[in-house]
Amino acid sequence: MRQARWAVSLGLVLGLVLAAGPMAAYGATETAKATAIDKALAWLAGQQQGDGRWNIGDDNEDAGGTGAALLAFIDEGYSAGSPVIIDTGGGPVNYGDVVGKGLTYVFSRATTYPISNQPAGNPDSDGNGVGVKFVPGGNHNRDTYVTGIVASAVAATGTPGAVVANGPLTGWTYQQVVRNVVDYSAFGQVDSGNARGGWRYYANYDADNSTSQWPVIASLFATGMGVSAPAFMQSELKHWINYIQHYPTGDGGSDYDTGHGWGSNMSRTGALLIEMGFAGYPTGSAAEQARYLAALGYINSQWATYNNSTLERQLRAPVRHVVRVQGPGDDHRPDGHGRHAPPPGRRRH
Repeated sequence: MRQARWAVSLGLVLGLVLAAGPMAAYGATETAKATAIDKALAWLAGQQQGDGRWNIGDDNEDAGGTGAALLAFIDEGYSAGSPVIIDTGGGPVNYGDVVGKGLTYVFSRATTYPISNQPAGNPDSDGNGVGVKFVPGGNHNRDTYVTGIVASAVAATGTPGAVVANGPLTGWTYQQVVRNVVDYSAFGQVDSGNARGGWRYYANYDADNSTSQWPVIASLFATGMGVSAPAFMQSELKHWINYIQHYPTGDGGSDYDTGHGWGSNMSRTGALLIEMGFAGYPTGSAAEQARYLAALGYINSQWATYNNSTLERQLRAPVRHVVRVQGPGDDHRPDGHGRHAPPPGRRRH
């Protein structure tokens, strides 16, 4: 399900980046893209484990991998409980069951986490004293990554009234889950120092710009569920953005952490652009717009270099899921079937 037009400003990110000439060398037809997506989903369906997870490491990494796989199916319009039978080449598979089992697994990994008032404001939007993350137990070095990815998948279902049927959050609505993830993210934002406004591995612990994108991405997806991040989360993020960007001196790209010794690269600058969109830089003050354009300039200057040949993985994957500018019916497949006009044998939102 495509989200509403809440990220028009982020659309400028992809639109201006795609204006870079070298992209033509990497072009593919819409038919080829659709075929590749269908083949990828068929492969993913065959890799799902009996308990609903996709196995990529340990339980915590599996939850993150499962969230990412779910996004692939949900983004193509498949939803839990929908009887959509697809012949994957290894026999028929119900993609509705694939999504349902994946959600069941990630909810089994959910846990509440105590939160409290922060220097920048109160993160507890519903007053229940807790946030939600998707790594059980106390602080863990996969908290921010896994929670951001899984929450994005839950929010992407577009079903705020759906009810969790298993795990510690049984009885909660999906909207409540997403709201409490955003609360956890707002609580976990660093309060002071060079890391102020960013995130790292777990709540209130340092910041780096491969991690800081995930609470932002989850918060952007959350708007499609009627959940808004507190205003201070965006204003605090500006401290981190302005620190981590190599600007006004430098190339306009994003460094990695508070040491500022890594230099810029495409993946972190892609994350920076997502953060800038969330914080309002594309339409903000003249200084903020200048920073935004400098980051775009870095992307365009590096687009086709050898060291960035993995750009599809590094930059376009997060941007693809976050930039949502199409309204209903705008996103059409080459066979004439948009997401709101399902082709035979396939059901979409």
